Amino acid sequence: MSEKSEKSDWVPTKVDMESVDWEGREIALKQVPAEYNKKRDLVRVDIDEIIKAEQEFIAREHELDPREIEVLLILYADSPYFKGGFIEQKFRFNKMLFYLWQRMDKEGYANAIIHDKFGSARAGPIPIHLTDFLEDLEKKDIIKVRWAKRKPGVSFKCQLTKKGEKIAESIWNKTPPDIKQIVKKTKMELFAIDATQLKEKVHKEYPEYKKVYTELDTE
Repeated sequence: MSEKSEKSDWVPTKVDMESVDWEGREIALKQVPAEYNKKRDLVRVDIDEIIKAEQEFIAREHELDPREIEVLLILYADSPYFKGGFIEQKFRFNKMLFYLWQRMDKEGYANAIIHDKFGSARAGPIPIHLTDFLEDLEKKDIIKVRWAKRKPGVSFKCQLTKKGEKIAESIWNKTPPDIKQIVKKTKMELFAIDATQLKEKVHKEYPEYKKVYTELDTE
């Protein structure tokens, strides 16, 4: 049988299936994209689709957009050098999410992680819907966003509420260890960096942005 013929035997379908999260809890995944082979009466599911379905399951549990999961993970992450639960300056938030996605892609999660898209602006790569997500999360009392200048040079602070800490902790515990490690490393690397350093860093590591990323991200 030719390879072309073999491929044509598989047709797209969707299946319900049982899985187990990283806490060992059984979860029911609904309508996971798959392929069905009628001749063999077999169904095959790509592992990336299972990971996506698990994210969607977790998001539904907390009435979230699946793309908001990364926002809460990066907020929740801590390190030996700083306490988790907050991010100061929106430009750091923008670039943390950009770098997080780039590292996920490098580690082979490009097709498995549900994430926001990034616009290429004069202030560099910026997640398109981050402001919408922050507004949604604040309405649900998951985060508190402050724009007032409470201390010199800080015009923005995003912090998890008590309710948000519980939700973010639950999501964190359901996240694979290797992904949590990527999140921690990304936040630690960019947590205290300023706008000029960020621009230089992106230019050096992603030179394709040099022509477009011409202004400082000062959000």
